[in-house]
Amino acid sequence: FFYPPTPLAQWGSADQLVISKNQTAIALQGVTDVRIKDLTVVSAASGGITAAGVNRTTISDCDVHACGGTGITLSGWDSGVEGCEVWGVGGAGVHVGGGDVPTLTPGNNFVRGSSIHH
Repeated sequence: FFYPPTPLAQWGSADQLVISKNQTAIALQGVTDVRIKDLTVVSAASGGITAAGVNRTTISDCDVHACGGTGITLSGWDSGVEGCEVWGVGGAGVHVGGGDVPTLTPGNNFVRGSSIHH
């Protein structure tokens, strides 16, 4: 959990939260019905956002850059990345997997309306 030093409603445009020296800035595992929205993730040692084995989870309108590895990694079912900008990362911009290979069950995951570059 993040407990801001002042209420978020009082934050101005210059206020920011900096997370440093983490291998992955945000890591989700096995969650359902989660939405990560309107975040800037920068300078994680490895990945920016990792969501593994998730269900109905969306990463939207985020700016992910200057990470040492993959910008956004997502696996699971009925989940996706939309409206994000991912750039200047050391690995893949976005890596999406999911479903079940042995039964050929599709994951129904998506990336749409995002900009992935540099």
